[in-house]
Amino acid sequence: MLPYLYFVNKGLIDYISTLQCYSCVKNGFYCPLPLNFDSGDESEENDIVIASYPSNYVCMRDHSYNPITQKHKIILRGIEDCQDVNEPNHRVYCCYDDRCNRHEPQITIKTLVDLTSSSQILMSSIILIVITMIFQYFY
Repeated sequence: MLPYLYFVNKGLIDYISTLQCYSCVKNGFYCPLPLNFDSGDESEENDIVIASYPSNYVCMRDHSYNPITQKHKIILRGIEDCQDVNEPNHRVYCCYDDRCNRHEPQITIKTLVDLTSSSQILMSSIILIVITMIFQYFY
């Protein structure tokens, strides 16, 4: 009875000390779109699995958007060192609960026109500041 209790207890400890994350099975943990979590009759039904990771890992969802190709790219997996990122067209979401990487906070999408116009505004502001400093120095 005692050896049986040991294995049951060890299995319970292993289960508690692991983290379950959604993970894509394609190369590089890339997920095909649209995401299919329900394992229905869709053609991509086996591309997302629930994987167990050590307790020092976190679940990650990396979502990026390329404004040139207008394509989204999503990576799902568990990772040891995760940094949240919230930039235009790129969102990395790190979470610490089982299966928490199914959803993410909203990603900010900016088109190529938006990205170039904001850099033009920044450049013109810098030029105006430099011109103002030059005039203040000479006058």
